[in-house]
Amino acid sequence: MSFELDDLNTPAFQLLSEHIEAQKEANRLKQAEVNSLRRREQLSLDERDETVKLRMEVRNLINELEKLSEEVSATTSISQLLAQQVKELKELIAKIDDTLLLLLTEHSQSLVNVAATEASNRKAERQNIKNLEILRERAAKYGPLDIPLSLQNQINELERILNRFED
Repeated sequence: MSFELDDLNTPAFQLLSEHIEAQKEANRLKQAEVNSLRRREQLSLDERDETVKLRMEVRNLINELEKLSEEVSATTSISQLLAQQVKELKELIAKIDDTLLLLLTEHSQSLVNVAATEASNRKAERQNIKNLEILRERAAKYGPLDIPLSLQNQINELERILNRFED
């Protein structure tokens, strides 16, 4: 069977040509869709990689925050320990001061009496200072305008007494 050029113009051949062109167009659209899917897949992979990186950074930040928290806790503990030791040292110095005063005046009864009175006064002053600190802490819980009158009166009285010791 032989085809001639005139056979190429027949409706069947035109239908076949149109079908081939439609198939080419469908293949081109499918290829474009495949390319689009590949780009989306690559974007998804890139986003996943970025997410993994961000998770790693978050984990590192959490670890750093935990270390900082431990350091702050340790510093706070050390500060509290130091404050306690300073308080104990102050008390010890006060006792040594009182003892030295008594030792220096042990040969004279009148000086011993004065030293004992002075030691007693210092002890009372230290106790009043402690009491004043406690009352001020209580007052701080109320705020400057809401301090109960009885508490304010106690604070004022201790301040007056301590001012007398200073004079």
